[in-house]
Amino acid sequence: MEYDYPAWAIGLQFVFMVISIVSMWKIFIKTNQPGWASIIPVYNTIIFLQIIRRPVWWIVLLLIPFVNVVIAIMMMSDFVKAFGKGIGYFIGILLLPFIFYPMLAFGDAKYLYGQEVNMDPNLGKPDSQPQTSNPSPPPAPTSSNPIDPTKNDTI
Repeated sequence: MEYDYPAWAIGLQFVFMVISIVSMWKIFIKTNQPGWASIIPVYNTIIFLQIIRRPVWWIVLLLIPFVNVVIAIMMMSDFVKAFGKGIGYFIGILLLPFIFYPMLAFGDAKYLYGQEVNMDPNLGKPDSQPQTSNPSPPPAPTSSNPIDPTKNDTI
């Protein structure tokens, strides 16, 4: 039995394929990786694992049936986190990748793993002046009468 796909379905499939390739190319460039690496089978997975900071041996996990689904979902979660996105974006990229990949590629999302996120240069450094265990008491009020400061009516 032979089944012929309608021409519009083949055209739509081609459009989704082009959107996917262009988006992944741009995402790889955003992460300081070569864009062409996104179209090379297996190598693109190695680079993807580097982007999400996972070990390369996870490729073996992707070859195990049923385990590969769980690992792929974990990888997508890490991928979304690498760009500072939350659970909503994660669900979107799982259900509508042909919309969310271009949003990630051509939007204002920044790759966070390649940069220092905290901009405070003193964070984690010891204080230059150590704190004393007995802080000095607050100064005693000189006058408690706001109308006539010359009269001190403290007890």
